[in-house]
Amino acid sequence: MWETETFGKGPIQVDYLLRDGSALRLTVQQWYLPNGQSISGTGLSPDAPAELPQSSAMFDVVQPARGYAHDTQLELALHMLGG
Repeated sequence: MWETETFGKGPIQVDYLLRDGSALRLTVQQWYLPNGQSISGTGLSPDAPAELPQSSAMFDVVQPARGYAHDTQLELALHMLGG
């Protein structure tokens, strides 16, 4: 079964290539919980866990025509959002 907890990647970074061939990595965003706590390094546990039966059940954004009927995580999220 596939994990339902995130791995805790908090910062959103953008790389800028410089003229001399080097690069600058700039943190442009950070994820925080409503109480101000960073998720970086700790991850999140879902309010309503839903495990994928296998990786092939995950919705494929590259091939959206395959649909998402077998993606139990996406189905639950859409249901919780009222969709």
